[in-house]
Amino acid sequence: MKITKSQLKQIIKEELEKILNEEKIEETETVEETGRPHSMRGGRTMADLDKDAKTRETDFLKKKEEEDEEDEEETQEIGN
Repeated sequence: MKITKSQLKQIIKEELEKILNEEKIEETETVEETGRPHSMRGGRTMADLDKDAKTRETDFLKKKEEEDEEDEEETQEIGN
């Protein structure tokens, strides 16, 4: 199959435009992710972050409560 010089130029132009458009899309996605806090990258929502924070808070409070109970037990043992 023979192609003319003008057809070849047109094919190259179209392919180049495709590649440049793909790069622009990737740059836009990167910029959108860059502007978001690290913890929200990857599609996480505020609801997800709130849920995680609540879980960490609950875990912290349980651990604190257990430590307080241990301290009380040690204090009672020393007092006896």
